[in-house]
Amino acid sequence: MCVLAVAAERKLTAEEVRNCFAANGDGAGVAWSRNGKNHFRKGFMDLGSFLAFYEQLEVLPHIVHFRVATSGGVRRELTHPFIVSLASPLVLEWSGEEPLLAHNGVVADWQNTFLNFVPEIIRELRRRKQGRALPPSPWSDTRAAAVMVALAGDAVLPLLGGKWALLDSGKVQLYGRSAATRICKSYLKSTLLVP
Repeated sequence: MCVLAVAAERKLTAEEVRNCFAANGDGAGVAWSRNGKNHFRKGFMDLGSFLAFYEQLEVLPHIVHFRVATSGGVRRELTHPFIVSLASPLVLEWSGEEPLLAHNGVVADWQNTFLNFVPEIIRELRRRKQGRALPPSPWSDTRAAAVMVALAGDAVLPLLGGKWALLDSGKVQLYGRSAATRICKSYLKSTLLVP
């Protein structure tokens, strides 16, 4: 299962990052807010490039996600977080006003759940003059959830299962089952981690 860390009072240590990447090596990403915008950088597929970036990040709170590929397979663009928007574009670096979503867990039967939303998503895209079709693949349960949240609000997250972190304007909202604060066998007193 993925590791989802919310660094509230301190960053992850290099040792914690190494432990998490060793256990969850299908990619990593980070989300943070600064100057009234939400930002992310993701698609780190090796420890060295992730550490080089993360060591330079000096903003709290932030979300760190280490992926174990389930739905969608191992792909840089399917690392977390995802933009909460009707298109949830597959980009590796982003800054903007929309919230950002990361997930730990697997959404059971996510394709059928998402397909139930598709007609309304298409209607809303047309109404906003943002297109006439669903955004292109690849898809994963978390990207689909980001689109569903854009359409229906964050109240859908607890219904989907797993643990979620939603970053918006410097605040992190958590959804889903409560969990012990641990990360890859390391205890963090001041950082909430959702393994």
